[in-house]
Amino acid sequence: MLTAAPLYRLRLAETIAAGDTTPMMVFPIGEWHSARYPDLPLTEDLAHQLIANFEACILGTEPVVDSSGKHDTAAPAAGWVKKVYLASYEEGAVTGLALWADVQWTSLGANLLSDNQYKYGSVEIGPVTMNESGDEVPFVLRSLTLTNTPVLRIMPGVKDAKAKQGVVQTLSEIVL
Repeated sequence: MLTAAPLYRLRLAETIAAGDTTPMMVFPIGEWHSARYPDLPLTEDLAHQLIANFEACILGTEPVVDSSGKHDTAAPAAGWVKKVYLASYEEGAVTGLALWADVQWTSLGANLLSDNQYKYGSVEIGPVTMNESGDEVPFVLRSLTLTNTPVLRIMPGVKDAKAKQGVVQTLSEIVL
């Protein structure tokens, strides 16, 4: 006899609600290539710099996940990055290390993802000029955006990310 309970649980896993915090892959560690970026070195060292700059609040605000699909930080927020860290990922027979962000979703972001209007994420990394000193800090996680055309086609869908995420590593575990 088929019951409704397993189907109900499956449906719940397919939705994200406003206020939920879920992992989103920022980028997998590796040397990648694309039409837009012929050489795209997304290294573990870069990930460590992004984590350190995030934890030091170099950006001065929480990085936004914008709803434009174009890294338009003037667009309404789909979510806010709460944490950045390294964790493994599994995609079929491939296992690797990736930079991840825990994102708290707004009602707009939850609706865009739950209604399948967007599936993937994209990252914007760049320099930030410090307001007090005028010094430039390179390699800051400036924003994420929802997109349907990620530069790296190996990126998991945002709603699928938790299932693809493996062991979480903290900065202190890596430094030791």
